[in-house]
Amino acid sequence: MENIKKAKVTKVTGNGTWVKDNVTYFKWEVEFENGDIGGAMTKKNPQDKWVVGKEVSYIIETKGNFTNVKIVEEKTKYQGQPKNEKLIVAQSCIGYACNLYLGKQTDTDTVLEVAEKFYQWALKKGGVE
Repeated sequence: MENIKKAKVTKVTGNGTWVKDNVTYFKWEVEFENGDIGGAMTKKNPQDKWVVGKEVSYIIETKGNFTNVKIVEEKTKYQGQPKNEKLIVAQSCIGYACNLYLGKQTDTDTVLEVAEKFYQWALKKGGVE
C-alpha cells in the first residue's frame, strides 16, 4: 500500500516541458510544508493541481534519480441524509407489503399495517431510529 501523505503546498516552480506521443507535459517542482519535494507533471499551463497554500493528499514515488509526487484524490464515503434513508426504507417496505398481498383480496389499511411492521423492523435491525 502506498504511503499517503497530507501537507500544504508551499512552493511550485516551473521546471520545463516533456513531450511524449505529441503531447506536451509541463514539469513542476513542488515543495510542501513538511519538507517533501518532488516533481510533478500537468497537461495545463498554468496548472491548477498544485496550489500554494492548499492542503493536498499525495504520494511520493522514487524512480531512479527522480522523485515524483502525485495527488491522491480522496474519495468521500456516501453519507445519506437520515430523512432520505428512512424514505428509501419506507418505500421498500410498502413495495414488499404490496407484493405480499398481490392478487389477494385485502384493503389498503391492511397493506399499510404490514408495511409499517416491515418498516419498524428494518429500522431496528439497521440501527436507524
